[in-house]
Amino acid sequence: MTEEELAEALDVHRSMVGRGLQALILAKLVFRQAKGIYVLNPMISGARSVPEHLEAIGSLDPADRLDVDDYQERYDASVAQAEQEKKEKRLGRRSSPGRSRPAKAVAEGTADVLSLSTVRDRSRRRTSRS
Repeated sequence: MTEEELAEALDVHRSMVGRGLQALILAKLVFRQAKGIYVLNPMISGARSVPEHLEAIGSLDPADRLDVDDYQERYDASVAQAEQEKKEKRLGRRSSPGRSRPAKAVAEGTADVLSLSTVRDRSRRRTSRS
């Protein structure tokens, strides 16, 4: 199924489906096949026949198996790595040139501060005076 199909079936926004799928991917329960297309891990998906199911499981990368003694440790490491990558991405956005200047100005006390009444009095559109 695609994210859009899942979102429609569950009556939720697509971004919520994406977050849920990310958690399932970290748990190795779902794999991303292509952009927006996901498949279940063969260990939980079943197949048309037992031999087909066993063949799918047999061809599975050992790192993607669910019946391993260190499954919980692998999952915890995947979650920790994903959180670290998310944190680094957020920090990278904050330190981008376009965003760092206002934050720096606030930290130095040189930022312009507008009162709420000043902001409300400003017109969003300037009318042309002919």
